[in-house]
Amino acid sequence: MPWNVLIDGYNVLRHWPQFEREWEENWEYARNRLIRMVTNYAAHEGHRVILVFDGQFTQQKRAMHRKHAGIEVVYTAQHQTADDYIADWIRRYSGEKHVEVITSDQGLAGRVRRFGAAVQSTTEFQDTYAHTGGRAWQRGLQNAEPRLADRLNPSVRRQLEMLKRRK
Repeated sequence: MPWNVLIDGYNVLRHWPQFEREWEENWEYARNRLIRMVTNYAAHEGHRVILVFDGQFTQQKRAMHRKHAGIEVVYTAQHQTADDYIADWIRRYSGEKHVEVITSDQGLAGRVRRFGAAVQSTTEFQDTYAHTGGRAWQRGLQNAEPRLADRLNPSVRRQLEMLKRRK
């Protein structure tokens, strides 16, 4: 069953080792490469994916939304962080689908959990991406056993996430 996945784009770029050199030398190339990778992930999984990048230091008065091969790419408005955009989107969401946020920002993670979203760290998402047929960036991941989460019914996974948040 597909769900909503919101990705803190620059957070992923800063935490995935394969982007380290690209981030320093040509961040726009790194960003476009991440967009392509996330597009492949979304196509494989069937999830609605919203990839959010900070635009807070631009002159954009409103957030800019672009469709890219089945995913939504958002560049936030001037004075708006990706964290604020993601938290606000989740706060306003009234649908029934599971919502998951990809970030290693603990502040954002805490905010979105309060609104009922699940959180997956950028490292966990790298593993998830590799298991969906994406290029495995860590040795040995190609032949790794399926994760338990891959074998769970999505509704059971959501119930477990809810239990985890009650700690």
